[in-house]
Amino acid sequence: MSDDMRDYYKFYGVYTNDWLTTWGGDTFNHHLVKDWISEYCSTVTYTAWSAAGAKFIYPHNIKKKYYLEGVVEGEITFGNYVKSYVSDYRVNIIKINTDTTETVLATTGVINVNDMITKDDAIVYHFWIDCFNAKEISEYDRIGVFIEWDIIGHSSVTARLLNGNRETGYAYDDVWVDIPFIL
Repeated sequence: MSDDMRDYYKFYGVYTNDWLTTWGGDTFNHHLVKDWISEYCSTVTYTAWSAAGAKFIYPHNIKKKYYLEGVVEGEITFGNYVKSYVSDYRVNIIKINTDTTETVLATTGVINVNDMITKDDAIVYHFWIDCFNAKEISEYDRIGVFIEWDIIGHSSVTARLLNGNRETGYAYDDVWVDIPFIL
C-alpha cells in the first residue's frame, strides 16, 4: 500500500425525497454527496428520531479496492421547532456489501452529551474517529455513515437530525464527514 495515494473525501449527508438507491438489500433516501447540492433541490430538512437511526450511503464505487485509514472527522447537527433534548449519539463509518452484510469500519462509540436544544435552535457536535488499522473496501461494497442518537432507552426523544444541507443561509452544515482513504 505504500505506493498508493492517500486522499480525503468530504461528504455531506442529504435526505432526498425524490431519489432512492437500492444496495445490499436496502433502499436508501439518505445519501452522501461530495459537493453542495442546489438549494432548490428537493430534500427533507430533518430526520425524526427512530431506533433504526439514519444510514447515509455513497451510491457509487470510489475504486475497485481501497482502504479506510487515518482520522475521520465530521459534524452532526440536531434541532427542532420546540424545546428538545439529545442525551447521546454514535457515528459509525460502515461498508455495505451487495450480500446485505454491513461492517462497522470505525466508530465514535456512544458519546454522552445530555444537552437541551431551545425552540428553533440547533446544536452541532464535532467528532473525530481514529482508524489506523487499514480497513478494506471492495467493488462489492459501498461506504456509508450510520448516525444514532438517544440510543440508551429514552422515551421522550424529540431532537431531529438536520440533513437538508443548503449552501447558503445557514450557520452550520447539518451532516458532513471527511473520510481518509488509501487509493
